[in-house]
Amino acid sequence: MKKKNKLIFFMILFGTVFSLGFYARSIEITEIFNDLKNEAEEVIEEDENTVEDNPPSENPSDNELVNNKSNEENNQNENTKDEPNNPEDEDTEEEQDNYSEELAEHIEEHEESLEKDPEGEKIVTNVLDKLVLVNKEFNLPSDFTPPDLVEPNIPFIVDEGERRYMREEAARSLEDLFSCAEKEQIGIIGVSGYRSYETQRRIFNNYVEQNGEEEANKFSARPGQSEHQTGLAMDVSSASVDFGLRQSFGETKEGQWLIENAPDFGFIIRYPEGKEHITGYIYEPWHLRYVGEEHAQKISEKGVTLEQYLEQH
Repeated sequence: MKKKNKLIFFMILFGTVFSLGFYARSIEITEIFNDLKNEAEEVIEEDENTVEDNPPSENPSDNELVNNKSNEENNQNENTKDEPNNPEDEDTEEEQDNYSEELAEHIEEHEESLEKDPEGEKIVTNVLDKLVLVNKEFNLPSDFTPPDLVEPNIPFIVDEGERRYMREEAARSLEDLFSCAEKEQIGIIGVSGYRSYETQRRIFNNYVEQNGEEEANKFSARPGQSEHQTGLAMDVSSASVDFGLRQSFGETKEGQWLIENAPDFGFIIRYPEGKEHITGYIYEPWHLRYVGEEHAQKISEKGVTLEQYLEQH
């Protein structure tokens, strides 16, 4: 009986001790769990703050690219602050200055190059200047023939004769213009280039006989007043107007192409529509005059005649 009671006592004691140990262990485990929970909440909170500042990308590597790009842009901006002016811009300004000086020289030469013949007509002496102004006021010398006439390699209506010739610089530029037109399927043909003083005299007199002098001088120049004598002019046409010199040429695709593209090769439409009171001649969309690429583009952009261009500068 005593042994049985001791056994029960030890069993109760062991159970109590075990229960107390288990309870203590539970408290420790709970504390550890709580610590882990607190750490986890802190990590989650930090991640949430990070997300607000840097939105995630579907591709993790994209964030690196964005950050690198931002850094490169910042570095580039900082470097740009101290960069000197672009040399190309400086060249452009220098070219513009050279252009202005060149034009001023042309104008000065024109003003200083006038003489008067016994009849009081103004005669230009800067005959080789590509901006030489020849019109009803300013005449070429009757004996002037350009020294560098060549035959441009373009299709012509006439098989031979002086009308196939131009001054060399103008001729080479005309070849480039025709080549570009051909590539763009624009069919144009040369009609009349250089004309001597005597040739122009014969042409003008024929028109006078047919139409009277006043009427003839609206579409034909007196001898000495024709740009064709400079060697810088070329009349062109196309099959769309039966290869004639007609004002309707300006409405054709060939005529429109020339208006838009001729300045890129140094040519202008010398007698534009609406400027008859300035040029003294009717609208001639077929009459190309070489002045050089830079001047041609300026004249075209401004929408002025050669007279106005020289006067404005």
